[in-house]
Amino acid sequence: MPSWVKNRISRHLWLWRIVELQKAATRTEADNKVKDIQLELEAARTRILELESSLSEISQDGSCLSHELSKQLDVLKDKQKEQISALEEKNQEQLEKHKGTLTQQHDAALEKLKEKH
Repeated sequence: MPSWVKNRISRHLWLWRIVELQKAATRTEADNKVKDIQLELEAARTRILELESSLSEISQDGSCLSHELSKQLDVLKDKQKEQISALEEKNQEQLEKHKGTLTQQHDAALEKLKEKH
């Protein structure tokens, strides 16, 4: 096999490896963002459980504050749900963006490979 063919194949393999590394880096970044969002969601859920527990204790004591805390808890739950939804939507948008970027990079690399052959 002529050396120029070997060089061309080597160059194509190198480009392919770069694309694969970029894909892996983007996936890792997206995974890390998902983990961060999951931690935020878990913190929100924990806070809701704490508030529900506090509400339950006050309710058992027969305190008249129970009704007010219930309202506050509902407000906090609604706020947390909105935040969770916003985080999930933002995460989905970021994942779609990264997916599009990866697809474009992959397509561009394949096109380069096709042009050289």
